[in-house]
Amino acid sequence: MTHISPAVLRLELNYLPPSQNVLKRMHWTKQYKEKQKAFDALQSALHFIGFDYSIGTTTLEARRICLTAYDTLRSYRATQKQRSISRSNKSKLPAALNKKP
Repeated sequence: MTHISPAVLRLELNYLPPSQNVLKRMHWTKQYKEKQKAFDALQSALHFIGFDYSIGTTTLEARRICLTAYDTLRSYRATQKQRSISRSNKSKLPAALNKKP
């Protein structure tokens, strides 16, 4: 039986997260923006590895894994539940429905 060592793929992201203490003390909107920055950096790195054929050191299998992860991340971001930023959902209803009987 042949033992095959697992390949290692190292991603260098162009993102430096704030410390956990700083992150926990942030308002939820700033936490959301930091999360989006991290997603953008990860998506960019996966896209670069998956679609840049000039890199000869990346194997076809690693490229496929990166493309799958890239598509999964894009799908996750597209289907994420968006938080409402309005004060009330009543303001979105037509005026006739807003009236009390």
